[in-house]
Amino acid sequence: MTNLYDARDLADKINYRGQERAARNLLVKMNTVPVEKIATMTELDVCEAILEKYKFIISDSENILLVEKDKLQDFKKIAVWLSR
Repeated sequence: MTNLYDARDLADKINYRGQERAARNLLVKMNTVPVEKIATMTELDVCEAILEKYKFIISDSENILLVEKDKLQDFKKIAVWLSR
């Protein structure tokens, strides 16, 4: 499972206001950035901050899958990938 996604890739997958709101709420829950700063961060800044703790795995038009980096080995054990 090679993952070369970066913050720009994640930001490009955020297509809806609800997804952006969810990303900012996740950053609040992570408690790594002051809430006052989150309100003024760009979408790219939010994505960069999220990817410090999470790995961007995959997305479709409405859903984005992130996995905490410290739980990535567990994810790899239980995930089944079907690809071409």
